[in-house]
Amino acid sequence: MGDQWPLVADGLRAHLQRVYLTPLRLDAAFDTDEECLQLVAAEFPDMVGEDLVNAVAQLCIWKEAMERPFKRTRKELARQVMFRLPVPGQATVQAEYNRLTQTSAICILEMHIKRRQKKYREDPADARAKRFDAERKKYARLLSQVIIQADLPVAGLVRTLDDPQTGWLHIFAARRGNTLKNRYKVWRPFELWLEWHRGYLFPRGVKDAIDYMQHRVDDGCGRTVPQALHTALALIEQVGRVPEDARISEDPLWLGHVKAWSAELGEDAPPRKPAEMYTTAILVSLELTVTCETEPLFVRALAWVVLCMVWGAMRCDDVQAVLPSRTVLSNYGLRMVLGKSKTTGPDKVQKEVSVHIYRTVSLTGEDWLRSGHDLWMGDPFNFRRDYLVMEPNKEWTGVKRKFLPPSGLSTAIGKLLGSLCSPRRTTHGWELMHASLLLPDGLETFYSGHSPRNYLTSVAAALGFHRDERAYLGRWTMGMVSSEEYVRTSRQVVFKIQREVNKALVEGSNEPFHEDENIDRLADYAAEAGANKNRIRKRHTVLVPYLEKVSLGGVYPTLEVLPGDWDPDTHGETEEAVADQIASQTLKESLAKASETKYFITVSRRAGLRRLHLSGCFVRPDRCFEVIRLDVVGQDDFDAICQACRRKMLTESGKDGGDLSSSTEQREFIHANMDSDLQFILGDSGVAQLHQVSIARHYGSLRKFTALGDDRASIRTACTQDFALAADSPENRSQIAAIVSAWETSKEYLAKEVELKAEAKVLGQPRNLQIHERQAMLKAVESVHGTLSDAECPSADYLSLKAEETEANEPSAAPLDEILSKLASSNSVIQSSVDGSGHIRVTRTKTKAKMPSTTEEYRRVMKVEMFAWLAMAARYKAKHWLNGLTAAPFLKFVEFILGDRVYGIQIPTADGGQQKIKPDWTIVLSYEQRLRKEAMKRVLEGHTLSDALLMVIKDADLKEAYFTTPVALKSAAQDNPPNKFQRFNSKGSFSGKSFQSFPKGKGKGKQKSKPSGPADARLKGLNLAWRTPDGRELCFAWNTGDCDGSCGRIHQCRVKGCYADHKAVEHRTLEQQQCNTVTTCGGGTCDGVEDLSEQFDVKACCNAGMPIQVEWDQTSRGFIDGFGLCSPTRWRPQQRGERRTPEMVELAGSTFNLLLDCVNKCIGDVRKEAFKLVTGKITESPFNEQALSDLRDGWANLLPDPTDAKVVDEGQPFFLRALSQWLKKFGDPDAHWLVDEADSFASGVCIGVDKPLPRSPQVFPLKTKHRKLDETEFAAIADNYPSAQLSSEELEKKFREEEQLGRMHPSKLGVLKQEYGDRLRIASMAAISKPDGSVRPLHDATHSVMVNHEIKYQDKILCPGPPEIAAIVQETANSGEACFCVSADIKAAHRLVKVRRSDWGYMYDKAEVGISNKRGDWLVAWIEKLAEQKYVVSSREFGEFLGRLSFVAQLLTWLKPHLAPLFAWSAVTSRSTVGRLPETVIITLKYILLELRLESYMVHTGKPLKFKGDQFRTDAKCADGYVVLAGWELGTRRWFSLRVGPEDAPYLFKEGGQSQWASTSAELLASLAALHTFGWIADGRRRKALQVSLLGGTDNRANEALTLKRSTTKWPLMAINMQMSSALARSRTTLNLSWRPREENTEADDLTNEVFEGFDPALRVAVKLKDLDLTILHALVAVHSEFEDAKKAAKADRLKDPASKSKKFDKSPW
Repeated sequence: MGDQWPLVADGLRAHLQRVYLTPLRLDAAFDTDEECLQLVAAEFPDMVGEDLVNAVAQLCIWKEAMERPFKRTRKELARQVMFRLPVPGQATVQAEYNRLTQTSAICILEMHIKRRQKKYREDPADARAKRFDAERKKYARLLSQVIIQADLPVAGLVRTLDDPQTGWLHIFAARRGNTLKNRYKVWRPFELWLEWHRGYLFPRGVKDAIDYMQHRVDDGCGRTVPQALHTALALIEQVGRVPEDARISEDPLWLGHVKAWSAELGEDAPPRKPAEMYTTAILVSLELTVTCETEPLFVRALAWVVLCMVWGAMRCDDVQAVLPSRTVLSNYGLRMVLGKSKTTGPDKVQKEVSVHIYRTVSLTGEDWLRSGHDLWMGDPFNFRRDYLVMEPNKEWTGVKRKFLPPSGLSTAIGKLLGSLCSPRRTTHGWELMHASLLLPDGLETFYSGHSPRNYLTSVAAALGFHRDERAYLGRWTMGMVSSEEYVRTSRQVVFKIQREVNKALVEGSNEPFHEDENIDRLADYAAEAGANKNRIRKRHTVLVPYLEKVSLGGVYPTLEVLPGDWDPDTHGETEEAVADQIASQTLKESLAKASETKYFITVSRRAGLRRLHLSGCFVRPDRCFEVIRLDVVGQDDFDAICQACRRKMLTESGKDGGDLSSSTEQREFIHANMDSDLQFILGDSGVAQLHQVSIARHYGSLRKFTALGDDRASIRTACTQDFALAADSPENRSQIAAIVSAWETSKEYLAKEVELKAEAKVLGQPRNLQIHERQAMLKAVESVHGTLSDAECPSADYLSLKAEETEANEPSAAPLDEILSKLASSNSVIQSSVDGSGHIRVTRTKTKAKMPSTTEEYRRVMKVEMFAWLAMAARYKAKHWLNGLTAAPFLKFVEFILGDRVYGIQIPTADGGQQKIKPDWTIVLSYEQRLRKEAMKRVLEGHTLSDALLMVIKDADLKEAYFTTPVALKSAAQDNPPNKFQRFNSKGSFSGKSFQSFPKGKGKGKQKSKPSGPADARLKGLNLAWRTPDGRELCFAWNTGDCDGSCGRIHQCRVKGCYADHKAVEHRTLEQQQCNTVTTCGGGTCDGVEDLSEQFDVKACCNAGMPIQVEWDQTSRGFIDGFGLCSPTRWRPQQRGERRTPEMVELAGSTFNLLLDCVNKCIGDVRKEAFKLVTGKITESPFNEQALSDLRDGWANLLPDPTDAKVVDEGQPFFLRALSQWLKKFGDPDAHWLVDEADSFASGVCIGVDKPLPRSPQVFPLKTKHRKLDETEFAAIADNYPSAQLSSEELEKKFREEEQLGRMHPSKLGVLKQEYGDRLRIASMAAISKPDGSVRPLHDATHSVMVNHEIKYQDKILCPGPPEIAAIVQETANSGEACFCVSADIKAAHRLVKVRRSDWGYMYDKAEVGISNKRGDWLVAWIEKLAEQKYVVSSREFGEFLGRLSFVAQLLTWLKPHLAPLFAWSAVTSRSTVGRLPETVIITLKYILLELRLESYMVHTGKPLKFKGDQFRTDAKCADGYVVLAGWELGTRRWFSLRVGPEDAPYLFKEGGQSQWASTSAELLASLAALHTFGWIADGRRRKALQVSLLGGTDNRANEALTLKRSTTKWPLMAINMQMSSALARSRTTLNLSWRPREENTEADDLTNEVFEGFDPALRVAVKLKDLDLTILHALVAVHSEFEDAKKAAKADRLKDPASKSKKFDKSPW
């Protein structure tokens, strides 16, 4: 658009371009000559009159000339807005907007103001009615869903209505919404209980209702619950038209129970009996369930919760009051904090209370407390919430993030109890009997939600504990004693009781606990339910007499925590000290709780007024009647805001309550309140974000904005009056022009929509889509799914047809031959006709393509259909039935048609297997067409297209009517096939007259047909086919002779099951050749293994007969076990080894006897150990070294050369020589590869680069096809991937382990280049993180180095497949034996193979990590550019740079300590600030720039060399006029003493020559001089770590702290530290300075005093300050000097002009 600016004077044109940015905005700035004159005069008030008139004339001429181009531009912009397809998976901003507005203080203020204003606006007259009507519809639908799931009689009647949805709303007559709500809320817990306990959702008899209600009554429900459930049940049965004689609500038994329950709950009835306590067997089973990893995840987690309820004496509502974030497991035990419960909470005296469980509580010895705690602290339980237990998923393998009410928790516990297995004590401890349930036949209903709370208190009472002590278990003492006293005493008492109870149950006590009565009551309950009471009593009796005491027969404690595991700070504490610590910790937590949330709401006692406060308000929450704490505030959560907090919110935001606080919130407001199309138009027109907010407040939709005015003048008036935009500045005039331009574009957009709709019905044909419209549709699709080829892209005619159907909301399923792509489309023919009214109609005939005849053709057609509907979804975003349409439903639909449900359907065979049937292709296509028609029908019923496609493939009735039945009838009709083959046309249908009648020839009349020739004798006896399995016709002529290829048929072998690339007449010859070398043939198909070399000798395998033959998919072949062609298991057991010589048999028997003796000697129970092996419970070898040594000696004595057999070759863990001798005895053809060859496994094998890998024809067939590898640009030394750079430490650790095992060899690049030259390849490394924190290194020998491209291998590895699996299953069924498979893996098996040294050059990795040159150069360029800008930068841009720099600092660790000033400045500046960086930041950036220029971007990952003890000691003396730097090396006693004056180091002296102020800097400089003098900082790539002691004066430890922190902002210490960091980084050295008292370092002190008597003059190292490399230091000093000079100049200027004020930052214009 740059050439469309008016041709005016250069200065005038530049000004207009700067102010109005685009020609469209300039065009919208004026309409008439007068307005143009006013505009130019306002912009150029000093312009001469003649020039002013000329400029106005030029602008007006330009405006007239550009009218049509600008109109086209606006239309194009409207089209861009119209055709946009959202990217799948892209999240909307609505959720993020809600979160921000509900946590931002200024948004909450605005929310409150709007609520206050809302009170004064009148609601519509029917607002209340609408609100109640919505409530009624909601619960009417929920209750109707209950009736539908129960399949009550009325459900069938409603389904017959024309509008079932409305029928369900009317079925509940005139009942109020509140009534329906109450009925559903009572029914929902009953439905949930039925699902978990009975497995269905509606009661099937009065027993279900009574059992549930009795369960609720036992748990202590309200007195109205029975009657409420009765009312809800009566309503559902009445509305559902249940016959009166079948209604549960009218059953006399039920009515009697309801009355009895109501009377019991409503009157002062005698106390109910306490909940039945659990048996000890239940506790034992729960402990074992928690630690059993085979149980479902939620089962284990819930079992842990129940155990905590038992030992913590908690109810279900207590459990749901537990705060998971406050739960702590320590070596003392488990501490759980109850928040808001019946007895605790912000409105109670006791704000919170703790539940304690002793750490070693265990009946079985299993650490259930730790196991369960780890479960709840991990996924998927560790999300933030204020309750403990959430709802499980259907299979109990995971959870939903939904609160589980206490009644639901009680029900879930009942289900858990019903699934518990009986425990059994064995010699190895306790275990679960999975075949025996502890509470079968629904006995879990014997217990209630209070049962866990009753156990510990009952056992404690039986053991003689006083009632006052037992009161601490259930936290009943809270109301009896003060809060502090309860906290100080509770844990000690609870732990004491828990220990004694645990000990009494495990070992017994003098006052034994008997649970016979509890078990008898349970047994009687079981007998009443029809169960075997003796069986129940036996399963629950685990407390038995043992050593004259009733116990579990164990030793207490069953679980111990080692003394070393206890916290040393708390070990051995007195009980009083522990109580003090608990009280202190509780106080801290209570104080910290006030700051946990950002806001809190106080509720007044009388009026219930809710006032919002900020945390930290002077109002104390603990003194308020009720307090609600929250982080996210909704507009209905509060009634008023605290005045003090309101002022604080306004102060923090810096704005009044009506404004949005930041540009981020402005963008979110625009996204939430403005149409996306209008957003695009305003943004493209250049309307500022602030003014977009003003538009979004009142004119958020495109149509509203377009109706803002009738002409440009009215829009300018609206800008002034509605948006407060006065045309008093160039910026405002530019914005007014931008809004006018956007308004005109919006009008074009709406006009385009009207134009497209008006063309929809021309001549009764689908409207022709404009070229730009069609291209925009397809472009929107291609932006998501990539470029569409002509075979996939819908044609113009087909898109027009779909567009008409979409606009009319009448989608249809087009036949497959009418779904046209660009490739298949052709020009349609135009025809004219006269209709009944005499009008001439011009119509176009539809074009058709051929029906798909193969699966691939069908896939292509459906791709065209899919992209056509996706194009409609991009264009017609308002169509609800196209909402959310993606490619997924179409792909699932196609896979359903072509998968194993339709086209690939299988039927069971007599032997239990599966056999594929090939349904007729025409039936498949007919069924597919019917499904798509049904889907479109369901779209018309209100479903979306996505849902409709998924619904029809699940419809069993459709499948039976249109697929299953036709396939069966077709199969029956083919029992008597015709004599001649049927011919099918291009659409896949039969082209003859009938199945029994075929024409004898072509032509007319009575012409005689040619007699057929004699059949080819070469095809005699072969089972021939005329079509391929997928329905393609085979060429007869090619199979018997030659064909020129014009037949259009497939040139493949006609023999059934073969279909290879040879002719049918050649099949028998090829078959015989293969059978002579591999196996036998029969029945016209080859039973051998495909692609086997002719060198394989079956007889050399020493087995009888041929390998096992398997058959699959009408093809036979030899059995493949994955161990090679010669593997004995390819033959049947009775055939193996039949041809072995006597020597072979003798050697094999002797070897077997040796192995058998060794196994019997080391393993007692072989069967047991075998099962432990296959289940992964054997973690180390059961054979000791002596046994293995004896076994190897015996084995070697069986071989010809025992001495040589015992030799282990270097670099190999195997006895290769012994294996070689043993295999040679058996005539193994590959035995020589172990030892005898030059490139053997003993000396090292070749990897196949310089020469091909050798063949093993007896093991592998010849490989004829090779996979093509990726082609990349060659680089002999490749860079590592980012994952390897970020995991450098883990990779280094892994490489060290490999090096110790002899699997890796470290070297240097120079040595490698000298040894291997051009053959050296250093591949890229990547790293994959493992769950245990380690990494798996990946060596990429394909990309860059391209080693894999050069490897040549000739053997083909055969793996078992479906034929082998089917054969094994069939063999198992025939023999009646059990079949199992054991899989094993040899760790790093490929690393155990020894490779010859000459090939090592192809296998090297680079262990050096760092950043790429591209990233390093970017950092250097950014800092250089910043220096050119005089270090003026926006805070936002600086933050981006700092983020990348901190990422680099993870690898270049020398950067990290110096980033503190940069982060500090970035943190205190606003993101919109533009200003000059502070002095410290500039100096730091200068240092980083110099260091990046001098230093490499790479860091060596080798293990650093560490030197123990002090290597040298230094000191410095600061005096007037000079500084002495000195030090000496402890190992060699070399020393130096250096006197420095102001001329050498002016940064250490003040103007008067004083240097005492810089003692710390001088001492650090002395350490730097020592590093240089003694040669510690010579350049190198290997890292070193030194420990150096430093004498820092009597009380100066600054340098010791500096080396720990590695960063400072003090001058000149900062510059010296940066110089030292640079020197250490280049030499790969780490320096640690430690302070030493003066008396320990008198030598260095003497040197600074220039007393040299104690040192050898010959060992003095002559050094001067200029000898040191102080490049960085001098550069930073120069920068600092410039700053000081600038400060002095600025100070002098201020003295001259005191009225001038300094500004902190130079900000960019708003």
